[in-house]
Amino acid sequence: MAARFRRSTMWRTALILVLPAVVCCSAFGPAISLAETRDVVFTINQAQSSFNYSATGGVYAPYQPTLPGSDTSSVSGHFLVRFDPLADTATSLQLLGGDGYYQQDSDLLYRAVSGVFAIKYSNLSWDFSSGVLSGSGGTFPATTTSFKVLSGALTEIFLQPPNATFDETGYTGQVTSGTWTLTQTAPGSGDWTLGISGYYVPSSGPQGASEKFTLNAVATAHFGTDNIATLAPNDTTADVLGGAATPGGVSINLPGGSNGGTFLAQQIPNSGGLSQQAIAAAENNPVFAASTAGLSATPQIWTVDYTGLQPGQAATLVFRYDPALLPAGTNEAELGIWHFNKNTKNWEFGGTVNAVDHTITFVTDNFSPFELGTHVPEPQTLLLAAMGLAAVVGYSRRLRRH
Repeated sequence: MAARFRRSTMWRTALILVLPAVVCCSAFGPAISLAETRDVVFTINQAQSSFNYSATGGVYAPYQPTLPGSDTSSVSGHFLVRFDPLADTATSLQLLGGDGYYQQDSDLLYRAVSGVFAIKYSNLSWDFSSGVLSGSGGTFPATTTSFKVLSGALTEIFLQPPNATFDETGYTGQVTSGTWTLTQTAPGSGDWTLGISGYYVPSSGPQGASEKFTLNAVATAHFGTDNIATLAPNDTTADVLGGAATPGGVSINLPGGSNGGTFLAQQIPNSGGLSQQAIAAAENNPVFAASTAGLSATPQIWTVDYTGLQPGQAATLVFRYDPALLPAGTNEAELGIWHFNKNTKNWEFGGTVNAVDHTITFVTDNFSPFELGTHVPEPQTLLLAAMGLAAVVGYSRRLRRH
C-alpha cells in the first residue's frame, strides 16, 4: 500500500456559504459605537441549508460519494453578527466568534472509485469572526472573514486497516474570496437575512487530495426598535417586545433604580440559537432535558441583556409566554424559566408563574439565554440525576432536528 500523506495542517477545506441574517456578539477589529450597533443572533434554517464535500486528485483518485447523497449534510446552528439593525440598510457588519457556530448534521462520506480508500468527516462545527466589514447596498467583502473549527474529526478508512482518525478541533483559516449580504425584508420591519458566498482553498487534503466544502445556509433574525429600550439614570422599569403585556414580551424592574443603560431582548426560534457552551450544559443536565422535552416543538427562548446592572444588583425580569404555543393539556402552574447562568455555566430553574396573566417573574444578577420549561417533580429529578442518559440523548436528538 502506498505511504499515506499526513496532512500538514489539521484541516484543509474549501468553503462556500450562503447565510441569511442572524446577529450576536464578540469583539474583533475596530470598535463600532454601541449606540449604533447591536449583537444579533441569526438562527440557521435547517430545511434550507446544506453542506457539501468533494475531493479530487491525490493517491486514490477519482472519488465519489460513498452512498447517494452522502456527500451532503443539512446544517444547523447560528451566527452572531454585530451591525445597526435600526437602519433601513446595513452599511457595516462584524462576524463575532466565540459564540456563534454552525455544524453538519450527518457524516460526510466519500470514497475512491476503486474502493480501497474512503473519507469520513463527522461532527464538524465552526464559527466565523471578522473585523468591521464596510459595504454598500447590503453587500460586504468576505475575504477577511476567518473561521475556526470548534469540533469534529476526519477518519481515513483503508481497505486494509489500520485506519487513521484526526481531530480537527482548533484548525483556523480564512475565506479566500466571496461576499456577505445582509438585507431587511422591508424598511423598519426588523426582519433580517444574512448571506455569504465564498470559498477557502486548502493546500493539501487526505492522501494528497484537493478538498472542497460548500455551504449553502439561510439564517434569519428579527431585531428592530421593539427589541431595545433605553433606561435613563434612576429609571426603574422598561419593556421590550411589548413587555409583559404582550406574548413573547419581557419587562425589567430594577429595585433602587440604576445609572441608566440599554435593555435588549431577542426571541430565538429554536435551540440552534444557543451557544455551544449552553448546549453542552443542557446535554449534561437530564433534568433540563426532561423539563423542556414537552415544549420542544415550539420552544420559547429569549436572549436578554441589560448594560447598566451594577455589581451586587439584581434585576427582576417578567416574561410573557405565549399560551397558544403550549401543547394541549399543559399545566401552566408548573411552568418556570431555565436560565443559563454565565457565571456558573449551568442551567438553573426558577421563577414565579402567574397562569392567569401568562407571565413568569425571574430574579437574576446576570444575563444570557432564558428558556421556558416545566417543573420536574423531586422524585423524578433524583431518578434523572442518577439515570439521566435517556433524557440527555433525547435533548441531543432534538437539537439535531431543529
